[in-house]
Amino acid sequence: MPAKLDIINAALSRLGADQIDHYGGGSPGASRARATWPWVADEVLAAHPWSGLTRRASLSLIGTEGGGYAYAYTLPDDCLKARHVDGRDAVAFKIEGRALLSNAPPPLTLVYTARLIEDVPDDPDLVAALIARLTAEFAYATTNSAAAAENWSNAYNQALKRARIASGLGAGDSDGLAAPSTVLVVWNRALLHLDLEGLASLGDPGRAAERLRQIYPAIRDEVLAAYPWNTAGRRTRVVEDPAEPAWGFDFRYPLPDDCLVLRDIEDRRAPWKVFGRHLHTNAWTDQGDAPLVLPGLSAMDATAGDPDLPAVIPPVTPPVVNTGHRLGITYTARIDEADFGPLLTAALAARLAQELVGLAPKGAGLAARVDRLARDAFRAARRADAQEAMLERLDRVSAWETERLS
Repeated sequence: MPAKLDIINAALSRLGADQIDHYGGGSPGASRARATWPWVADEVLAAHPWSGLTRRASLSLIGTEGGGYAYAYTLPDDCLKARHVDGRDAVAFKIEGRALLSNAPPPLTLVYTARLIEDVPDDPDLVAALIARLTAEFAYATTNSAAAAENWSNAYNQALKRARIASGLGAGDSDGLAAPSTVLVVWNRALLHLDLEGLASLGDPGRAAERLRQIYPAIRDEVLAAYPWNTAGRRTRVVEDPAEPAWGFDFRYPLPDDCLVLRDIEDRRAPWKVFGRHLHTNAWTDQGDAPLVLPGLSAMDATAGDPDLPAVIPPVTPPVVNTGHRLGITYTARIDEADFGPLLTAALAARLAQELVGLAPKGAGLAARVDRLARDAFRAARRADAQEAMLERLDRVSAWETERLS
């Protein structure tokens, strides 16, 4: 099995750069490799169901009625990309954080791609894809040639195409991934875009590290809010707040604690607006039932101390009334970095690089390059979502045809 170091040195050698002796070394090449390898490996492994990293696991049920689905399951710890449910046809599911949501009842066996921990499996197409993707990422910093970076990106796409042809998949069968990341990986990827040295820890000294500590929380929330990322998408029902809504609206609902941006409400025809941590709207979907209890007066003590009433009165059963409207909402949550995927990581790193460009050496077109990286990251997310929507439609058609013909 090729070792991680072998893959990295193969990429460096293709650019005529000095090879490294070990992954934890102090050379510029080793620093660049540490900043690049984790997210590049995740991206390449997510792009195709590589046979050497395919796993099956029986999922544990963690709850019911999650996000509009009947069941919620825990993903395996080493799961990088959920592929399909084993032994069943056309089972739809959605990944939210580290949970798999589906209407399929247990037991549920998931086929998935595992994260690369040590050596790379003996798969020539996988090795070629990893080398080409790393070379493309190293190319500009090593050769200062945009053409070289583009050529190696094309070589990476060709390696993926060969792998898909060999396994009988089409070019659109490997949809986007929600792969975990870390703050340090995001920071180092941003620094790599600017040809700056990577960090060993979040507490590193230096201007770049200090600046990242200052701006990261705000930039993270900005990027999360800028697009409806799948890994941060949540659905829930909120219960009406009895306080008076804003003028022109009938209902006021408190937003969930982790809500960063409200995306949509269940009744799309109704107007709505967010003020502070509350949603104001005219929409509602159902009501809850509870006994009527007047403020400050319970049903059993309502007659206490009244001399005009008989000493013995039958128990009073409070009437059941509608106590609050409820409304389904969809929102982007402020999620932990462990739930970030490659697309979100790429967008966040590029956006951080835009903020740090003043700390980088004054190179020709550097600011324009990181601006282009940021735009491309959001375009990639939109393309992946469009592809996912198409695949979901095909799954529904396949399920309907199966049911009709059975």
